Amino acid sequence: MAVKMIGLDIDGTLLDPRKRLTEPVREALEYAAARGVHIVPVTGRPYLGIPRELREMDCIRYFISSNGASTWHGEQLVMSRRFPAGLCLKLLEALNGLYSVGEIFVEGQGFVSRKSYENGERLYGSSSFLKYFRETRRIAEDMEGLIREAGELEELAVRCENVEQCDRVIEVLKAFPEMKAARPTPVFLEIIWADAGKGNALEALGAGLDLNLGEIMAVGDSDNDREMLVKAGIPVAMGNADEELKKLACYISADNSNHGVAQAIYEFIG
Repeated sequence: MAVKMIGLDIDGTLLDPRKRLTEPVREALEYAAARGVHIVPVTGRPYLGIPRELREMDCIRYFISSNGASTWHGEQLVMSRRFPAGLCLKLLEALNGLYSVGEIFVEGQGFVSRKSYENGERLYGSSSFLKYFRETRRIAEDMEGLIREAGELEELAVRCENVEQCDRVIEVLKAFPEMKAARPTPVFLEIIWADAGKGNALEALGAGLDLNLGEIMAVGDSDNDREMLVKAGIPVAMGNADEELKKLACYISADNSNHGVAQAIYEFIG
């Protein structure tokens, strides 16, 4: 069955290790779109955290952000699965500071408290993530007030000091069955409404475009891509993907240092 839509994770997949869209990958995206394939970035980032060069590409019309909490047609929100502010506040109270960086995503924007921002500067100081963090997060002087005013949230993301602390956050989450979490790194959790998720959002968008799952390809590299690889008819793991994720794939592409997305596109789209 021909591929008619591709769900593409961004970090570790579309972008290389330096957070750049390489020219071979750009050309492959344009190649697929020219053949009628819908190109859909599917990311844990908030909408405004998606690189501008992707948002402005003519060959990309749809975006799924905040781990499936929001689906966009250009800048227009077309589907949303969010959780209530009150539930977020209860969860934060239960966590009782069991993390170093806490972020909330509201209407496509990421917010952090001043303390979390300062912790982020410390923790991300030697990584390629720091530039993205600085450019895409706004400081909220009254985080609780912002949450209450928002009413609903797309995502709560927490970055812990170590694996053990992150494991404790997972234990706390067991008391909140309305929520679920992906763990793209051992110390980072992305918490969303239980009905959200990359896989559910990709499936819903496909249905809205009259596509079945067999016509959808998904490409990813980490735990938060698991659901969409399970859903997609053609699951592809990057060469740099987690070993557990590779077990779900029908094809393993090159890594993101070697234009793995381009390789996967040319493999399945003629």
